[in-house]
Amino acid sequence: MVPALARYTSMLLILAVSFLGALLSDSRRRVSLAIRLGLYVSAAAVGAAAIVGAVPGIDELQGVFLLLTGVVAAPVTLASEGYSRMLFGLSRPMQMLVDPALGLLLAFFLSRNLLELTIMWISVELVVFFLILFERRGEAWGSALRYIALCVTTGDISLFTWIALASLRLGLEKALLSDFSTLAAAGVHAGPVATALLVIGFVTKMALVPLHFWLPDAYAVAAPPVAALMSGVVEKMGLYGLLRVWGTVSLSTSVFIGMLAVLGFLTAVYASLMVAAQTDMRRLLAYSTIMHCGIMALLVALLPCSQAVWWLLALYVLFHGVSKAQLFINTGSVYLLANTTDIHRLGYLARTNPDLYQATVLGASSLMGLPPTLGFAAKALMIYVMFEVLGRGGVYAALYIAAVAVTSVFSIVYSMKYLGVYVGALRGGERPTARLPREQLWAEKALGWLSVALVPMAIAVPVVPAFSLALAAIYVVSLALLLYTFRSGVPRVVPIDEVWLGGVSP
Repeated sequence: MVPALARYTSMLLILAVSFLGALLSDSRRRVSLAIRLGLYVSAAAVGAAAIVGAVPGIDELQGVFLLLTGVVAAPVTLASEGYSRMLFGLSRPMQMLVDPALGLLLAFFLSRNLLELTIMWISVELVVFFLILFERRGEAWGSALRYIALCVTTGDISLFTWIALASLRLGLEKALLSDFSTLAAAGVHAGPVATALLVIGFVTKMALVPLHFWLPDAYAVAAPPVAALMSGVVEKMGLYGLLRVWGTVSLSTSVFIGMLAVLGFLTAVYASLMVAAQTDMRRLLAYSTIMHCGIMALLVALLPCSQAVWWLLALYVLFHGVSKAQLFINTGSVYLLANTTDIHRLGYLARTNPDLYQATVLGASSLMGLPPTLGFAAKALMIYVMFEVLGRGGVYAALYIAAVAVTSVFSIVYSMKYLGVYVGALRGGERPTARLPREQLWAEKALGWLSVALVPMAIAVPVVPAFSLALAAIYVVSLALLLYTFRSGVPRVVPIDEVWLGGVSP
């Protein structure tokens, strides 16, 4: 009883603190900032400690997602404040949705039974629905309704199927209130049809083909900090649900692995082709998110093959969440500076905003898998896993290798296309831009350098000592080169005679 009481107290405290921080964001800005950042940094620290087994009552899986949420939440709340204050003059209206959503996500990953998980899942979905509608664009209603109809409906199917199967074994009360370790030991069984129903809601949340079409529109119309929150953390709820089901229910393995492998492969290839064709920064990143979700689904399918797959999946979650949250925040910066996110209308921002350009280079380098970023560590471990599963995964291993090959090529293509916003040519000459809110720049810099600073933790993954040693050597050398390049190769700042608020000179 005491652990449950402590957990519920922690959840209520998290929600109260996040709400209080949002409430004070305009009247007591420094106090609000200290409250919010303190909450999210503490959550990240708890998650990191849980990964190594130092926090009783929080398992390794929860630790990974708590770490991700805490690491992404702090910059997202900063960016939300800066973006909202510059466009609307106030930050409280957006913060009153963003910070409670972050608090609910922390509570979701702290959940220890099906009742808590279901309540938090539905609560997050409702708050995100209103976040998509926040800027009240004309197409926002359609996107928000598609999101709530697809994700909530299919999510409910999976969650209530899970509860029904557990109830058949334990009774309704015990099914709802027993922790996940008890469910795992109870022998809950799912046949082929039940397995498909358990999977459907979580793959929809991950936007796997053919249930992906809600995501590009939702990410394109949501405010950039909201899109960063959704891509960085919210969509990982589906992955978390899949991993929880895998660990607590005796599934029809052929159906579970087959669905994820085939859908993951199709999603990765389809999104890779689509991302190369995008001309809007937000839609480009949206299809990139779908592409990476396909890879994560393939990794879940390969979990029975090797323990290294679990470490890769944990690292991939962190890498993708950090990198994609940064670049979605960056689309907000570009919009504030140039009043557009059309790649073909941009190409000069490195000369007017070199600090922003440097942060963006880190995020794009991580998506390309270049050292010394988290993306590099993830891609290196992906290569190692290829050899691990080659003789064990059969056709699913072949799908994984093909998907990694395709996505690796297209990651370079779209990342270079994205960087063209900063270094490409602009027809019509140089245009003056507005000054960026400091909170926005702080958020991007924090996420960019986190993708570098977290690499030592990533290469300490217990796989092969010689492998980790080689990664460490590459990291040290590439970090030195990166620091030297940033110090000596900063683009010349173009003087701005006339400042335009949230736009460019006509």
